[in-house]
Amino acid sequence: MSRRLRNHINSAEKNIRVTVGDSIENFNFDKAIRGSDDEVEKRRSLAEKLWAEEKGFILSARNHKDELVAGIFILFDYECGYMLHTWQIPDAPRGSVALLIKAAIEYTLNTKNLKRFDLEGSVIQNVDYFFSGFNGTILPYGFIHWSREETKLVDLVLESRNIEGRKYDDE
Repeated sequence: MSRRLRNHINSAEKNIRVTVGDSIENFNFDKAIRGSDDEVEKRRSLAEKLWAEEKGFILSARNHKDELVAGIFILFDYECGYMLHTWQIPDAPRGSVALLIKAAIEYTLNTKNLKRFDLEGSVIQNVDYFFSGFNGTILPYGFIHWSREETKLVDLVLESRNIEGRKYDDE
């Protein structure tokens, strides 16, 4: 783990308490999911369904006043835990999400006895940089765009290049 990430986690450990198994009613989907109202509703419904089927668990971060400051929703199958959603309040203690991710990794591997933990990566450069601090293996993935009409295909490709923070060279 990178020194910078360890410092953030050490700072968070002094200011928050992590709990596993919090209620889904305490998970702040409004902060965790971005997109159109329809996308948000579909993703929230899926998470709630997975929770009800006991295919996911939640870790929460609470400050010294016992207020929720951050949360992480982990989905799992027979061998791997997947980071599905995270959220934090704007003034959460430094390193809150990093500590939650570390705790989720430990819980997934040591308590759930799964083989892997997947951060699910990102197309946003700063997020991928943050994830790389956990010293995991980075597996690049591609996008496939298909359309019967060339103009729609070009629009899809251009849209996929227009993501804030994405590393993109226009040449």
